[in-house]
Amino acid sequence: MFLSCFFRKHPASFEISSPKIVITKSMTENFKQLKEHNISYEKVTTGYICFNGKVFNDKLDMVIGLHYKLNWVEHIELFRPKEYYDENYDIDASFLEIHEFMKETYGKPTFQHIKKTDKYGNGSSAYWNFNNLKIKHSIWEHFGPTESLTIQFI
Repeated sequence: MFLSCFFRKHPASFEISSPKIVITKSMTENFKQLKEHNISYEKVTTGYICFNGKVFNDKLDMVIGLHYKLNWVEHIELFRPKEYYDENYDIDASFLEIHEFMKETYGKPTFQHIKKTDKYGNGSSAYWNFNNLKIKHSIWEHFGPTESLTIQFI
């Protein structure tokens, strides 16, 4: 709950637990931190890089994607590493696990609708709105059910 108050009063940022860096709006600063910590990243396309890390106090291995234009981060995208998606993958269980860490970190969502994903790929969703961050976690149809977690700086 402390963090939700923190984000309402401080500049927009997102902390990666390991490697220990803080993603800000400035890509100059983000690239500087990646270089200082010797973090390799993949340039997926113009304005989009990805790297591996741990979030929520080292509790989750995630891929961190930074979508940016010129020098400014448009949004951060978090998703599970490829190894997570095996024959036992359950999108609803994945959503609930991440959702619990989100609630621990950011407090009660501004909006949430928790349900089992239907045959059309529509599932749970939750949103957190702060003065300087918007966080959206949802399951939606994208060539099959897809879990999405995005953090947008305002």
